[in-house]
Amino acid sequence: MPQTSRIPARRVRSFLTSNTVAMTVLALAGTCLLAAGVSYVKDAHPMSILDEHVHLDYAANVREGTIPHAGGVYTLTVREEWSCGVGHMVGGYASDCAGNLPPVEELPSGQYSSAYIHYPTYFVAANVFAGIAKSVFHVDSYLTGLRLFSVLCLALGMAAALAFALALGLRGWGAAASALIPVGAIAVLHHNFYVSPNATQTLTGVLVAGTALLWIRRNKGFTWVALATALAASIAVVDCLAVAAVALAATWQWGRNRWSTTRRATWRPALWQPVLLGVLVLAPIVAWNQVIVTRQTVPNDVIYARVSANAPLPERALNLASELTGLHSPWPYGWPLALDTWLTVAVIGLVLFKALGILKEKVWPLAKVDGADPLPGLDTRLAPAPRPRTGADVLRVVCVSAIAILVLYPPIQWISIYTSFGSTLPIVPRYSIGLAPLFTFAALLAVPRERARVALGGLGTAAVLILAALTMTGPLL
Repeated sequence: MPQTSRIPARRVRSFLTSNTVAMTVLALAGTCLLAAGVSYVKDAHPMSILDEHVHLDYAANVREGTIPHAGGVYTLTVREEWSCGVGHMVGGYASDCAGNLPPVEELPSGQYSSAYIHYPTYFVAANVFAGIAKSVFHVDSYLTGLRLFSVLCLALGMAAALAFALALGLRGWGAAASALIPVGAIAVLHHNFYVSPNATQTLTGVLVAGTALLWIRRNKGFTWVALATALAASIAVVDCLAVAAVALAATWQWGRNRWSTTRRATWRPALWQPVLLGVLVLAPIVAWNQVIVTRQTVPNDVIYARVSANAPLPERALNLASELTGLHSPWPYGWPLALDTWLTVAVIGLVLFKALGILKEKVWPLAKVDGADPLPGLDTRLAPAPRPRTGADVLRVVCVSAIAILVLYPPIQWISIYTSFGSTLPIVPRYSIGLAPLFTFAALLAVPRERARVALGGLGTAAVLILAALTMTGPLL
């Protein structure tokens, strides 16, 4: 009798954890989020306080055949949209909308645009899409067309995450979690439903993390990592955080292989490979800085007079220390049901445990050992794979590198911004969203049991559905 009573429960559990259910939930949750995003964008909400007017200014310049420069004032497109279009969340720039706009000096943001600091890549692509949206889908609003491009980037990021999860051997809820958790951050509402080059962070983060993990697993395919890096580096510096983690892991592994007493490590990167990744990231930074300096017409202390301040040395030291000690989680801010805390603890916690060597089991091998694949068929529920005789655990190397970049990039970026512009404003955690795919993949590959992946998939589903609900409640940041 007890045996027969357990059979239905076992069948129910097997059904709920099946690949069919996981993919169905993924499809429904993803559709809800994307549909909510499209609906939100088409409702013509005011411009976001998170620099959307700056990004619109860049796009408008590109549409007119120019690139913003340091000292340029906001375009007529921004002023008209602020005053007589969708408006801006801060308001403060009203007119009679009869062609009599207030002077540009009266903009609450100041007359000088800081759009010039961005690379043109995202804005060129956004303009192309806005043109297609107008001609094919009859989207008459220029701003709406640009915002829809950000939603498209979100959809492409989710699709790419699912594809790489399957290529990495994740199935069922592991694959679903790979696509849902990276976009289960409230930063998605701030980037992907407005005009922002950061809308590409999920997509480029997935491309870099996915190609890198496949390179590590197969010990070949570095060309794809380099191409993903080149794409990320051409869009924005913050899109390259995952690249920094991969380059650090490759350098560390190269050193371990070189000075190891045995030469049987499964992943054997050459030193030139992380060096090349660094060059691909740094070259656009150096080149664009030179372009900025060459074209600058107004000094930085005038452009950034509203945000620059001569803070005393103790205050600056305290701000820098807070960047080093604060956790810039890709899942920040206050969430209903404290989902931000759950996601941070679950995903970053698992990666940290793996980095510290607490998670000893290794469900999925990153490369073949002694020429044989320890997990034929990619069945993640099989017994833990045998470790290489060298004791090398390349997934642990990746986890340590990801944690290191998450901790180190905020103070480095703060120093860079302070020395360049004199700003002592804090680094916002939403910049970490580009690391979310790498952390998610690493956490899912590190957990030893399918039940843990089901739990992560459930968290990701809840986060995405709540995001969709929040999107329908009204204007966001």
